[in-house]
Amino acid sequence: MSIVKIRQRPPAADPAMLPLLSRRQVLFGLFEDGFITVAEFEASATAVPASIAAIISAAPGFDDAARARETVRFLTMEYARRDHPLTLMLQASRPGTTDAEVDAMWLRWAAL
Repeated sequence: MSIVKIRQRPPAADPAMLPLLSRRQVLFGLFEDGFITVAEFEASATAVPASIAAIISAAPGFDDAARARETVRFLTMEYARRDHPLTLMLQASRPGTTDAEVDAMWLRWAAL
């Protein structure tokens, strides 16, 4: 009888333990990692990037009021948390992205 060692993905960090990101860090990170275009990045000071608006619009279970809250929250955020539902929606917009990959992205963004 042989024992087969199964290689598991590295565990994700506890989202609450990851640093808060400023609005600037989030916008730069979204741009650097290709979530938003150059035009969206330039307009992001006054508008929600179209790709992020699409993620908010497609959120399951969101009614008009919930979509409006997330839109205003994005426009007025002072910081972002790794464990915020919008971060999970962003992750879901790229199927196959693991929690550990999002954690690594988050830490990269913290250095921007």
